[in-house]
This record gives sequence, structure tokens and C-alpha cells, in this order.
Amino acid sequence: MNRINWIDQLKGFILTLVCLAHTNINIPFWGGNLIVIMSAIRMPTFFFLSGILFSTRRYPNISSYVTHKTKVLLIPYILLSLLFSFLDPRLYDLSKLEKQSYLTPLLSSSDVHSNLNFLAMEFVSIFYYGNPPNIVAPLWFVLTLYLVSILFFIIHHILRGSSRGIIIYAICCLMAGWILNLYELIFPYCFSTVLTASFFFSLGYLAKIIIKYMTELGDIKLGSIIIFFSLVYLYAINMNGIIDLNFNKLGNSLVYYIISTISGIFLIVSIFILLNRFVNKSMLQGILKNIARNALVILAVHYWIIKCCRIYFYSISKESYFPYLITLIMIIVTILAIPLFRTKLYKLIGKEKITFKESLSIK
Repeated sequence: MNRINWIDQLKGFILTLVCLAHTNINIPFWGGNLIVIMSAIRMPTFFFLSGILFSTRRYPNISSYVTHKTKVLLIPYILLSLLFSFLDPRLYDLSKLEKQSYLTPLLSSSDVHSNLNFLAMEFVSIFYYGNPPNIVAPLWFVLTLYLVSILFFIIHHILRGSSRGIIIYAICCLMAGWILNLYELIFPYCFSTVLTASFFFSLGYLAKIIIKYMTELGDIKLGSIIIFFSLVYLYAINMNGIIDLNFNKLGNSLVYYIISTISGIFLIVSIFILLNRFVNKSMLQGILKNIARNALVILAVHYWIIKCCRIYFYSISKESYFPYLITLIMIIVTILAIPLFRTKLYKLIGKEKITFKESLSIK
């Protein structure tokens, strides 16, 4: 399948927002923080784009699809989670838990009594809760995408691709996810998030024709759509509040949750379709595409380095410049990690070996 430039660039942009959000950096916008304002756009859009790209063409049956997704998603999720569990500095010095607590919704630092106990809890997080240890928490997305993709393939296979059936499936996932959010219910393997994410994945699949139509619109019409969705999104996100798909926190209003996420998705998609027309083959576009290609590495490494910085630089962690300092360190270490994983540790991320130059290519 040929790469679609604006989708790769958008994926890279979303991943950049995710990384910046974890540094707690503040980007002033519209009287608030741009990273926080875009909370309803980030992860829903990622699942939406995955739905757009969904295809059964290369997979004649469920077995072949599951085998492929296991190789590129599940195995990297497990291996990367295990690797960084053993690279967690708190494992070797439990006193560091005082500086950077063990943060999951189901465990606390008071539960940890020994190094072995700490490691066991990390294993439980990886293999049961589906929310990796705090040191590589963003890998929840990888497992969730794996489960969402397989679940959708099975539904698509059973329904034989019926759009009407998939619409019903999407609505059921939407409502189930919202009810679980309402009662703050948490299930193993991020299942509540899987249901919510399945709605956006299904929406992406169903919207393929709409997206194709948008790519053929004139610049003025597309610009008008961007203005319209910008206003709708800013109003809806203000009414609904912050969205955190990781813990299936969807805000306080079903109506505004739906409006904010859908308007946000079509807003950012429209922006990148339009930008791709005016800015072609720029360095920034190349960087965003490289980020998208190395998403697995970046998801794991960036958060690990941020948490290590907060542990080892705890004495200055309250300073106003600290988010900017760890952002700089995160960028440098992540850039160095990409060629390491792509040339030496490529099997951990389910990729083929490439050269150092190819791993950092921005073409």
C-alpha cells in the first residue's frame, strides 16, 4: 500500500504533541495551553487514521491478520515493556519511588516492599492490566491498537464489510465506552479504552469516502471547513473538558464529547490535507514522516527519558525551566535511540534492519 503523505505527517504531528504533553511544557494558545486544548484530538485521531488505512486485501483470513498484527504490535509491546522495566532506575533503588511514585490507577508506592515485588507489579501491569509500567506508560496505545484492529477485523469479517452493520458496531462501542467512563470502571487489557477507541477506528473506516472527497475539495472550501470546525471544536472542548483515552476519561457530557472529538478529528485532517498542497517536501514534513515511521521507538524512549530526568533531577523539577530542559534532553536521547533500534535492536520493534542513514532520513 502506497504511503499517503498527509497521513504520515499528521501521525508525526500527533506523536509530537503526545511527547510534549508528557514534558508538561506550556504552549500558550487561546488563553490556555495548546497541548491541553488538543487533548480531544490527539489519540482519537490516531485511531481514526488507523481506521482509514484498514484493509483486508493482504489478509485472506483472520489467522493471517492476527499473525501480522502480533508481529508488528503485540510482540513489540511485550518486548519493549520488559526491556524498559529492567531499565527502570526505581527497580534498583526503591528509595527513588519517593521522588517518582509508582503511578497506575490500581497500584501505589505503598504496595512495594522489595525489588522483586516492584518487578512483579510491573509484570502484572504489562501482562494483565494492559497498562505498562509508569516508565513506559505510552505503550498502552500499542496494545490497544492491537486489540482494536483484531476486534474490527473479526467484526468486518462476520458482517462481510456491511457499512450498516459497522455503523451499529461503532455506536455500540461509543455507548459502551461512555458508560464505562461514567462509572469509572477499569478492566484488564485497557478494555474500556479498547471499546472507546473502536468507535474512532470504525469511524475512520466509514469515513474513507468523505476523506477522499475532502482531498478533492478546492482550497477555499477546505479553508472554510477548517474555520467552521475550529469554532465548533473550541466551543465543545470548553464545555466538555479534557479527554484522556488512556484511562477512558471522556469528559462530562456525551454530546460535547462526541462533538469535540469528531470536529477535532476533521479539523486536524483538513489542516494537513491543505498544508500538504502548499508545503511540499519541506524539512518539517520530512521530520514528521520520520517520527511516524519510528513511532514505536519514540513512544517507549521519550517517556523513559522523561521519567529518568524527573528522578535524577528531582531537586530542580519544580523550576519553571524544567519542562524545557527535559524536552531538550528527550529530543537528543530519542534521536540517538532511533538508529540504535533500527540498526541493532530492530527485532524488538518488529521491523526490518535498515542503515543508520535511512533511520534518520527526512525524505
